[in-house]
Amino acid sequence: MATIGQVAARAEVSRATVSRVMNATATVSPETHGRVQRAIEALHYRPSALARDLSLGRNTAVAIVATSIGSPLVVPVASRLSEEGLEVALVEAASDSSEALLSIIGRVGGVVAEQLSDPAICRAVVESGVPLVATGPGDLSVSRVVIDRIPAIRAVAAHLAATGHSSATLFDDGELANTAVADLRLMFGMNGLRLTRSLRQLDNLAVALGGRKAPTAVVAANPLLALATFNQARALGYLIPHELSIVALASSPVIHNMRISAVEEPVAQAGAEAVDLLRSLMLVGRGVSPGIEVRLSATYVPGVSTRRAT
Repeated sequence: MATIGQVAARAEVSRATVSRVMNATATVSPETHGRVQRAIEALHYRPSALARDLSLGRNTAVAIVATSIGSPLVVPVASRLSEEGLEVALVEAASDSSEALLSIIGRVGGVVAEQLSDPAICRAVVESGVPLVATGPGDLSVSRVVIDRIPAIRAVAAHLAATGHSSATLFDDGELANTAVADLRLMFGMNGLRLTRSLRQLDNLAVALGGRKAPTAVVAANPLLALATFNQARALGYLIPHELSIVALASSPVIHNMRISAVEEPVAQAGAEAVDLLRSLMLVGRGVSPGIEVRLSATYVPGVSTRRAT
């Protein structure tokens, strides 16, 4: 699907000029009008009903507030917004999204933000009337798209137990909060497995894998740590997957290609759902109350790196 930006590039004009031609909101030269029309026809561009409606009097810019430009949902959300013909503003917050959100609320027509945990921020958003969709759990007054990882993590524990493991070592490099680790331990315990957290630092990996009580299964918090485990184990002479099971709690193309067991989240679908939900809120012209929740489920994909414990 062509975007308004692609039309503007082909016609060699600004996005604003394309919008003026389509909405007939200002006079442009016949030559410019012709270039834009030819670009629209060549690219089979169809303007978004949302962008057209909003452009007649509402702010069409949507802010994506993320803790990092590399956050998984940034690309799918930005792509879907562009397909809708909406302007995208990326606001990067070093840690919490709340302060960054307050700095742009009122200057945009809608916001897609990562998890918002500060109740005061949520109230401020509600009072502003700017539609907001969060991509994680939080205040119940905020509309959100949530990826539920619990069924997938239970499947991880069940699979490790079924393949002969009695315990697993968590490798999170300090990334996971203690509450998240406690939840993981609880879900593993329900399947008769003990989950230890001896690999909190990357430097400890070689020591742990080379010790007399080396783990038979490592659960890595992210794909990078899973790859570090794989490479370090191979360097120490492990025969993988026969001597070590590796499971990543999040997937990536590299993890998928290496067939390392992983929890895969429907990130593209979550991004599309977040934009669709925001679009509905923007069209009806109301804010975030009452909060609407869309819940998606992650899945566990066993790879060749999960085998029977030796």
